[in-house]
Amino acid sequence: MKISKLKKQLKSESKNFVPDIKTDLFKTLGIEVNRGKKPYFNFKPYLVIISTVFILLVGLYFFLNQKSNDFSNTIITIDINPTVEIEVNEKNNVVNIRPLNLDAALLLEENEDLINQDVYLTLDVIIEMASNAGYLTDNVEINVINERQKVEDSLKTKIKSHYQNHNNVTVSEATKDIKEKAKTYKVSVGKMKLIEELIKINPELTIDKAKKLSIKELNEQIRSYNEEKINESKQRYNKVIKDFKDVRDHALNDYFNAYEDASRSLTDLKQLIDTGKLSQFLEKIEVFLATYNIDYEISELDQEEAYDILEDLSELLEEQNEFITELIAEQYDKQLDIIKDVIKKGPHNNFTFDFTFIAEISRHYYNDDEKEVVSLINEMNLLIDNYRYFSDKKDIIKEIDEIMEEINELIDDDDISEEFKAGKFMKNIKIKYDNFKRMSHK
Repeated sequence: MKISKLKKQLKSESKNFVPDIKTDLFKTLGIEVNRGKKPYFNFKPYLVIISTVFILLVGLYFFLNQKSNDFSNTIITIDINPTVEIEVNEKNNVVNIRPLNLDAALLLEENEDLINQDVYLTLDVIIEMASNAGYLTDNVEINVINERQKVEDSLKTKIKSHYQNHNNVTVSEATKDIKEKAKTYKVSVGKMKLIEELIKINPELTIDKAKKLSIKELNEQIRSYNEEKINESKQRYNKVIKDFKDVRDHALNDYFNAYEDASRSLTDLKQLIDTGKLSQFLEKIEVFLATYNIDYEISELDQEEAYDILEDLSELLEEQNEFITELIAEQYDKQLDIIKDVIKKGPHNNFTFDFTFIAEISRHYYNDDEKEVVSLINEMNLLIDNYRYFSDKKDIIKEIDEIMEEINELIDDDDISEEFKAGKFMKNIKIKYDNFKRMSHK
C-alpha cells in the first residue's frame, strides 16, 4: 500500500476511537464555536473576579506600603546637667532637638544647628559642647524611647557600642518594676517610663488611658508642665543679659564721647599749625596733655616738629581707643560668664554690673607695661567683686593671689612710671586686696 493511502486510512480510523471533544470543551468554557470561524471567548463571567482580585492587590500594596512607612520616631534624652531631647527618624537622623532646662537652652542657642545630622554625631557634639561650657561630663546618661521595643533595643545597643570606650557615658536601663509593667500593658519599656513620669505629674491619669497616647503625645504633655518653668528662667536670664548689655553700651558710649572730644581737640590743634599759630599751639597742647594725663615733653618747636608731635598724639589716641575697647569687651565677656554660671544655680536679681573702672582709665594714656598692669587690676576687681557667686572659692582665692603677685612683679619694671606706681589705681587695688584677704579668711 502506498504511504499516502495509509495516512488517509489512519486518519479516518482515528475518528472512530478518538472522540472529537473540542466542541464540548469550548461549550463548557462558554465559547461558541461556529464552523469556519475562529473561536470567540466570552470575558463577561470573569470581569467581576478579575476586578475584585485587582482591587485586593492594589489595596494590599498600599496597606503594606503604609505599614512600612508608619515609623514612630525615637526620643532620646541626654542628661549632663543641660538636659537635651533629640528626636530621630528611622534613618537615625535628627529631626528635632529641644532643651529641657535653662542650661540646655543656653547651651544650644549659641551653637551650631544639629538638625538632619546623624544621631551619634549629634550626641558627640552635645557632650563636647557641654564639656567646653564647663559642665561636668563625668556622668552622661542617655535614655532611648520608641513605640516598638525592637527599635528601642536596637538603638540602645548601637549607642552602647558607639560609647563602649567611654566609661562616663551610660545608656539608661529600666527598673524591674517598669519592665514588668511594660510587659503587662504591652508597651515598650521606654514608653512605660514616659507613662510613669506623666502619671507623677498628673495622678488622675491611668496607665490604660496613657498607653493609648503615642510617645510623642506623652512627651509633649510632660514637657508642657516644664515648659513654663524653662520660659520663666529664660526670660529672667534674658532680662539680666539685656540690663548688662545696656550698662556695657553706656560705658562704651561714655568712652567714645571722650575719644571724639580728644579727636576734635587734635583737629583744632592741627588748624593752629596749618595757620602758623605755633605759640597758641604750644598753649593748647599743654592743656591737652594735662587733660588726658599724657606724659609728653615739649620745648620750642617749628612747624614740622609740631606736625610730628600731632602725629604721635594721634597714634597714641588710636592705641588708647583699641585698648579701652578691648578692655570693655574682656570685662563684658568675663562678667557674662559669671552671670551665666550664677543663674544656672537659681534666681538672682542682685547683680552689680561694674564698668566704673573703664571710666576711670579712659582719660589716662599708658605704655604697654602699664596697660598690662591695668588689665590685671581689672581682672582682680572682677574676681573680688563677684567672689560671693563662685562655688570653688579656694580656687578663686588662689587665682587672686597669683594675679596680685604678677602685678607686684610688673610694678618693679623700669618701664612703669613712678606716677603710675604711686597713683590711685595701685593704692586702691592694694587696699582692696588686703580687705579681701581679711574677709576671705573669716
